[in-house]
Amino acid sequence: MAGKRRRRRRARLRWYEILAIAAFGCVFIISAAMLANYFLTASREQSEFDDLADLVHKPLVSQSGASGDAADSDDAEEELSLDQLFELNPDTFGWVSIRNTRLDYPVMHTPDDPEKYLRKSFYGAYADSGVPFLEAQCSADSANLIIYGHNMKSGSMFHALEGYLDAAYFAAHPTISLTTAKGETLYDVMAVLHFQVTSDTLAAYYAIPATAEQFETYVGNVRAASVYDTHINAEWGTQLLTLSTCDNVTDDGRIVVVARAQSTQ
Repeated sequence: MAGKRRRRRRARLRWYEILAIAAFGCVFIISAAMLANYFLTASREQSEFDDLADLVHKPLVSQSGASGDAADSDDAEEELSLDQLFELNPDTFGWVSIRNTRLDYPVMHTPDDPEKYLRKSFYGAYADSGVPFLEAQCSADSANLIIYGHNMKSGSMFHALEGYLDAAYFAAHPTISLTTAKGETLYDVMAVLHFQVTSDTLAAYYAIPATAEQFETYVGNVRAASVYDTHINAEWGTQLLTLSTCDNVTDDGRIVVVARAQSTQ
């Protein structure tokens, strides 16, 4: 009798084990389905941006009228034209890109609706990726142009900013391009920050200086907080470009890359 009771207990244990395995299996299937949907959605949204990029990036045409063999290479020279984007959506401010990365996107600006494109596509539909957008308080002539973008796990949008936490990545990608109605400007990366959002960090790292003193304070703050020294500084009168994204690691963690405009002289 004792042996039969032990076998029944073992049978019941195996039944509960099977139930647990089934439950874990259901969780796994649901999680896998959600993950697959996430990446499918990200791929679809990225495809829309790729189409926009085709409208913007134009190979330079030689005087003979042919783009030449160089146009087929990654190093081919090109010009950026935003005319079609301005026609498609007047909220367009510009186009931001980092060479040899996936960061190559339009930038929107809606001062009266600051986060309009946080979860909205270029064409106005709901989109997890959103569209990078300029800080509402900025204008084209601001001393610091602050642009926000999502850090997508698929590797799209501002995910490339994570790379700047490694100094070797900075050495390989030292400049950021921003094209607006005024033309293209190249910015040299000056500081890379990784921090938690607080009232103090918001004030220190998202400032738009209006005076030389404020500018010097801002530059001093970001250079002191940089995860490594880029040996690049900036003086009042030089426009700054700040790209900001979440770190996807900690609550309210941010990665911010600050760059200075190259001299046009």
